[in-house]
Amino acid sequence: MPAPSASNIIIPGRGAIFTGTVGQAPPDYHILDPYNAPTGWDSLGHTSVENNVSLSKDGGEATQFDSWWDVAIAIQRSPLNWSLTVGALELRKANLDLAFGGKLETESTTGSYVVPSDIKAVDKALFVLAVQGDKRMGLYLPAVSITLGDAPSFDREALFELPLAGSILSHESRVMQWFHPSLDKAGYVPAGA
Repeated sequence: MPAPSASNIIIPGRGAIFTGTVGQAPPDYHILDPYNAPTGWDSLGHTSVENNVSLSKDGGEATQFDSWWDVAIAIQRSPLNWSLTVGALELRKANLDLAFGGKLETESTTGSYVVPSDIKAVDKALFVLAVQGDKRMGLYLPAVSITLGDAPSFDREALFELPLAGSILSHESRVMQWFHPSLDKAGYVPAGA
């Protein structure tokens, strides 16, 4: 077992979220910049500090089966479901499309976006970048079904947020992938280094 190391620890003080097409290869988190998203990826822009990225899991509970003679001869687990929430702060078409099904129409006479009545989820890949000084960490989710989470609220003393919620799906037998320098394979040199 490796010895403990402070280089494996990060406080995710700053960060950004990027969206891409489902299954798109993850970007190089070593050089990722929310102001210059790599080709094929879009930045959500500014996101909430108060309602930051939050992962949740549901399921995975064990049911124990006993025989008349013995206890715990079999165990069955319920399916495990992962989800994610984040508060998007920038009120722009790309984020509204994520919240309202990707079918928003622009009404040029009023300069507004029209939300259709048949709202569906939008499937995307997500990459979450967390930064602490020169430390970086990434979480790649190859398939997430995104829609509006809780209804937005208007608070006079807080930034307006679009609460986005996503159901994390499996894509090519993977649900998520973690990136951190402590996990890099020996000899790996990041692009641009």
